[in-house]
Amino acid sequence: MPRPRTNDPSNLPDESNPTHDPEQVAELMGEFKNRLQYLTQSYHVFKHVLSDRESLNESLERLRRALKRKRILKSKGTRLHPEIELLLSHHARQFAEAEGVAVNEDHIRAAGERVIETIKPRRGRPDNNILDYHVAGLVALIHEFSGKPVLGHRYKASVYEPGFPEGISQIIPIIMKKWDESITTTQLVNVVRKIRKKYAEKPLRFCDLFPTYGITLENHGFKPQKGISIEMKNLNIPIYCP
Repeated sequence: MPRPRTNDPSNLPDESNPTHDPEQVAELMGEFKNRLQYLTQSYHVFKHVLSDRESLNESLERLRRALKRKRILKSKGTRLHPEIELLLSHHARQFAEAEGVAVNEDHIRAAGERVIETIKPRRGRPDNNILDYHVAGLVALIHEFSGKPVLGHRYKASVYEPGFPEGISQIIPIIMKKWDESITTTQLVNVVRKIRKKYAEKPLRFCDLFPTYGITLENHGFKPQKGISIEMKNLNIPIYCP
């Protein structure tokens, strides 16, 4: 009997439809391993690239001090948090476009004032966006290749004991703890539950989350997977503050 819909994504079937054809099984397993390898590399690249960036709150404070400063400092400092830099770039381009000119320091300063006015420091334990993003990718991967939901529970037999039920859901802690031993089961359960809530009755697809999967170099350019096009524009403006 098909299971009732709860917080499942819209593209998860009511019933799994396993194949028993050896060639098809081999093909599916090969693709699953390729995507898992891509996901593993992506996680470590994200951790490496962003691990030396300070927190969003610290960047906000540095930006606030820079806007109040009267004299020009010789040291340009370090780059701001990627999210702050993204917002600054967006607002600066809007201000420049309204004047019909290229972005200049006045637009960057005005954008900084806008960011300080609208973005407040984050309280409590900061969200681990890298973890959330890659767990969502792993959940999507499991859904697409098994047709089964990934579940996490906070209570077991009415006792608080965060964990994953036996079966397909066990892939989450097995894989994620191989990537990073410091990740706890409680963290993973909370992330999975958040993902289920976020994507309830909405599509959760691996290639939507990771559109660069399957991109190859061809004729000195990038060839994306079928159905994907690449257009590079509006990249972050590198912004530094001492």
